[in-house]
Amino acid sequence: MRSHYYLISLLFFCFLATENAIHAVFTDFELRQSIEKYYLSYETQTYTSDPVFGMSSAYNYWIGVDPDWWSSFLFFRLFPLVVAFGAGLSLHKEKQSGYIRLALPKIGRKEYLLSKYIASFFMGGSLVFVPMIINFLIIFSFIPARVPDPIFTNNFGVFSFDFMAQVFYSSPGFYVAFFVFLNFIYAGLFACLSTSISMVSNKITTILFLPYFLMIALSHIISLLSAYRFYIELSPFSFLRAARSPNIINGYVLLVEALELLAFSAICYLREVNSDVL
Repeated sequence: MRSHYYLISLLFFCFLATENAIHAVFTDFELRQSIEKYYLSYETQTYTSDPVFGMSSAYNYWIGVDPDWWSSFLFFRLFPLVVAFGAGLSLHKEKQSGYIRLALPKIGRKEYLLSKYIASFFMGGSLVFVPMIINFLIIFSFIPARVPDPIFTNNFGVFSFDFMAQVFYSSPGFYVAFFVFLNFIYAGLFACLSTSISMVSNKITTILFLPYFLMIALSHIISLLSAYRFYIELSPFSFLRAARSPNIINGYVLLVEALELLAFSAICYLREVNSDVL
């Protein structure tokens, strides 16, 4: 975690998360000013009616639900690429430097590869977890953490038929925690995917870009399938965000895709454990 690759990736994601939070704070400030302008009586200096401050909630601004601002878009669109750069190149670098030839006789192939996967998983997960926490801390310091009111559904963008909508309007803290945990898991699995690719390829471009291009291809396939009335969301670009997805998010899809990534890494791990050459 002290490598330049990890620190550069972490700083880049922290920059996006911080910029997104600052934009959210100013956006909410303008909203509340607009509300006060129309509901405050200048004669009595009291509110003429109950203002719609319910729209002003921290749960409506954190980076996971922001579908439009550029920093939020880049955060989730570059997700696999930045994770691969920051956490998936460790094995590749140790193969290039020759360190692996010194480590294997002392540690053992099985223990060495398992430790690389564990390290990659937690490094990848932290690359997303830490910036999201920074985003929360800034936003929740300036914007009230009001429980979302279903009356303002259009403003929150989470409708009754959306994934975990009931949780969002009853226990928004759990809703946020779920998506942070989901992003942590998938970031770790994408880092492990890059580690697996580095076992079979010595090209750094393949290790970095193959997971990203797989996600691009999957998103394109989903857009084509939508023409045939297939509306289940399969792309992590969309279902990792707490914002409303263009297709239906299904919990089974989240579980199955995570298990597929895990299974791929497990197969590569077992293959290399039983291999004579790394």
